[in-house]
Amino acid sequence: MSKGYFQSLVQNLGDAISLSISDSDRITAVIKEIKEAGYDSFLILEATIVFTKRDDGERSQDFDGPTNTTTTPVSSVRFTEQDERFLSALRIKDEDPA
Repeated sequence: MSKGYFQSLVQNLGDAISLSISDSDRITAVIKEIKEAGYDSFLILEATIVFTKRDDGERSQDFDGPTNTTTTPVSSVRFTEQDERFLSALRIKDEDPA
């Protein structure tokens, strides 16, 4: 498979994700309510998609995540009051209050 073809597939995937979100009646309704309340809104989503190249003839297997990865813990994160309200609205709580 050529690199251009693969990039086209990835673009198609991104377009499909974007379309599924923009076609959501619930999301559209909530954004409309936010605008009617006098606020502008911007929906920014981040997705992580991992592609791994299989050897020729290798069968697809269930994916358990990338291998040989390392993570670096965040030593200090500062949240603004707006960040905290947003996280609270999503029912996300800080398990290690500082």
